[in-house]
Amino acid sequence: MAQPLKIALAGLGTVGAGVIRLVEANRALIERRAGRPIQITVVSARDRRKDRGVDLAPYAWEDDMVILGEREDVDVVVEMVGGADGPALALARTTIEAGKALVTANKAMIAHHGLKLAAKAEDKRVALKFEAAVAAKARDRDPLELYEAGALEGAGTWPLFRWLTLPLMLPWLLLLTVRTTYMLNYINYDMATEFLVYAHAGPDVKRALAEIDTISQRTVGDRNIVVAYDDESSWPLSWYMRQYPNAKFYGANPTADAMAAPVVIVADANRAKVEPYMARDYVKRTYRQIWWPEMEYFNLTPDRIWGAIADPAQRDRLFNIIAFRKYKDPADLTKWRDLSQWPYRKEFDMYVRRDLAPMIWDLNVLPMAEQAPVNVPVILPEQLRSVEASAVYAADYGGLPLLQPRAVAVGPNGERVIADTGNHRVVVLDAAGNYVRSFGSYCNINDPTNTPCTDPDGDGPLATGDGQFNEPWGVAVDASGNIYVADTWNGRIQVFGPDGAFQRKWGTFAISGGEGGDPNALFGPRGVAFDMDGNLLVADTGNKRVVRFRPIGEYVDQVGAGGVVAGRFEEPTDVGVDPTNGTILVADSWNGRIQRFGSDLKYQSEFAVPGWAGRDIYQKPSLAVGVDGTIFATDPATGQVVAYDPTGQVKYAFGGAGTGTNQLGLPNGIRVDLAGASVVVADGGNNRVMVFPVTQ
Repeated sequence: MAQPLKIALAGLGTVGAGVIRLVEANRALIERRAGRPIQITVVSARDRRKDRGVDLAPYAWEDDMVILGEREDVDVVVEMVGGADGPALALARTTIEAGKALVTANKAMIAHHGLKLAAKAEDKRVALKFEAAVAAKARDRDPLELYEAGALEGAGTWPLFRWLTLPLMLPWLLLLTVRTTYMLNYINYDMATEFLVYAHAGPDVKRALAEIDTISQRTVGDRNIVVAYDDESSWPLSWYMRQYPNAKFYGANPTADAMAAPVVIVADANRAKVEPYMARDYVKRTYRQIWWPEMEYFNLTPDRIWGAIADPAQRDRLFNIIAFRKYKDPADLTKWRDLSQWPYRKEFDMYVRRDLAPMIWDLNVLPMAEQAPVNVPVILPEQLRSVEASAVYAADYGGLPLLQPRAVAVGPNGERVIADTGNHRVVVLDAAGNYVRSFGSYCNINDPTNTPCTDPDGDGPLATGDGQFNEPWGVAVDASGNIYVADTWNGRIQVFGPDGAFQRKWGTFAISGGEGGDPNALFGPRGVAFDMDGNLLVADTGNKRVVRFRPIGEYVDQVGAGGVVAGRFEEPTDVGVDPTNGTILVADSWNGRIQRFGSDLKYQSEFAVPGWAGRDIYQKPSLAVGVDGTIFATDPATGQVVAYDPTGQVKYAFGGAGTGTNQLGLPNGIRVDLAGASVVVADGGNNRVMVFPVTQ
């Protein structure tokens, strides 16, 4: 028995699925004429999950269609993907180079590259076949069977009509063939105005890719530039992005990492999410992503055909489309359709980092007009104030001076509770600043029994016992004086009585698993605060969220995940509550903004904090809300405290880098006293805590 002819199919649209139906329905007839068995061995398409109305289980699946021609179980590749370039051309070249036969329905590829492909096929002594339509949907019976049975012979007046009309049609068909051949060779085939050409991409896609290539060559060489693209632009860009080893797909949720790429591509659906965060540092151009032809020839019926022929207005419309590529609006045949507003299209924006603009002037990428971003507060010279501290806490407390304090809280009696981060402890002072107590340690350094550290992994000392800390970065005090500590690098919350006695703990140092993930997994928690109902809000910094717990540690709800869109965070470092209305504010530091949420953790609004641009490990800002709704935010980079009104507009600022009593070295934590008369700031750079009067 002869060896079977093994076939690979690339593309499973209407034509590809039709090929499978015809082969399976007429296998015996085809094999009889071919003189050997016919076997479809492998298929490839963009989405294997799509229902195409045929059973694909008998065939192998290949995600990368380009390598079909290199498989040992393939003799012939049938390409039904389309496009003059890209994966279709790569598949053709690979197949012929591998010594396999190629059948293609790709008119555009043959028009652009047919001579070179034919030369290569001749050199390799393999077949290159072009068929403008390789399949049609089978109806009641196969056309070949009908022909052999004579069903198409002598049917009424059909033969007479055929012989009378063909001589009249042939000149027109010849003229149309010559004209179409000319347009395919000398006019861009994938323009929407080409009525009978499937334009899945359009010239703008190629133009954008050429510009990306040029930028990459001038900056990092070859195609090594980082390109970030979203889900809406993934087709057809996903095919091309395979050529860029550093391409990043960010889907529908843009992340800070993706937004930092030199080139960022975003389509219509995600434009509003991205644009506010790109305007300052990027220039933008808009391209047509998909530009479909007017596919009126789909689902034709005799009535539709006759209606178009009989109606003079429709005849005129069709004539203008075919002859001049000019389109009248089908809803109003008295008006010409504006191709700049073609309805069958999408758009995408390509952002290029502004510092690269001088390298690409020849590409006509012009910078956007300089515009002040919406709702970005600006500190005016007259708003900068020199405010002297009313108190400075920098003595030895419990035998140790403060070391890099990162957070502070104010208790119900005015006591100052300090997260003495560098000493891995909590220090309590009374309202006058007198030392009351301290508790906690790292690796039992203050344990009179001198219990040694446990180090099961050999990676360094661990401080995981009850009442031990590993760099606490957050403290809060409830109405009863109980102290809640964010034990940051142990990934937990510890609770102590007013006397410093350990009460309970919860949390595990772990990654949460994304949005709505494990609430007990805390990855570097920092800021903590109580809401109006007495629940504890935790800024779970490493997991990029805010989690709410009842005081006993029972989970309530959470908000956030990584990203730059509203309601998501990049490095949330602190949380505060507005006493005037119960709304919750989050310091979304790496996104350079403060976000406001309702008491139900539903997003409400945000405003930018331009100083929060750095990603230094120590530049973790904090915020607090005064009794009148004034928002106080620390800026570690400048050493300032900035006061905002509830809408996010600057009221005033004070501080500045330095060691004076009107200056701050590295302000992190901040809280407002109960009366709203002063703010208490943890100055980690100068190893002190400072109290400043609130000014108006």
